[in-house]
Amino acid sequence: MNKDSSGTKILLIALPVLFAAAMLILIYFKVGQITNAATELVTEQVGLQQDKDRLGELESIKSRETQIKQEYDKALKMIPKEPMEENLIKDIQQKAVLTMADFVQIKFNPRVPVDNYTDMPLDISFSGDYAEFIKLLESLRNSERVLRLDNMTVSASQEDTSKITANITAHSFCLDGGLAQQQVTPQTTTPQQTTQQTTTPQQ
Repeated sequence: MNKDSSGTKILLIALPVLFAAAMLILIYFKVGQITNAATELVTEQVGLQQDKDRLGELESIKSRETQIKQEYDKALKMIPKEPMEENLIKDIQQKAVLTMADFVQIKFNPRVPVDNYTDMPLDISFSGDYAEFIKLLESLRNSERVLRLDNMTVSASQEDTSKITANITAHSFCLDGGLAQQQVTPQTTTPQQTTQQTTTPQQ
């Protein structure tokens, strides 16, 4: 009797302990499942937000399609099909006259074919006062033809400290990428005099 009674007491004590242990194990796995589910949910929400952002960008581009096309067409018109150095020289000369520049020299360097267009490097030398230079620079940037100004150096004139000399490295372009490279002779002009520009093939 005593042995049976002791075994029963041990069993009664052990059962709650085992039940509690089983519950703890179950809770542990449940917490792990909930954590994984929460992580997956956050990941899905982030992915959904990214998709919404991409969709918003596409809708923004779509709404600006007409504007983008107009800007593209406008930019395309600013790049002629042929080099037309003479027209570019005249344009720069006119800008020099309007800004009252004392001296402007234009030198075209060898053309560089690039895919479906041609790069036309050129050097522009300027002599005048600072205000004239700023006006000329602004006028060149607002040119009707694409003219990229890459680099410039400015120094005071040795003869007249109120004057400056500036050298500008620039690039113009034309659409014909198959043009043979040509060398254009330097162009020197003042606002009061315009010399004729000749184009000679590069040797």
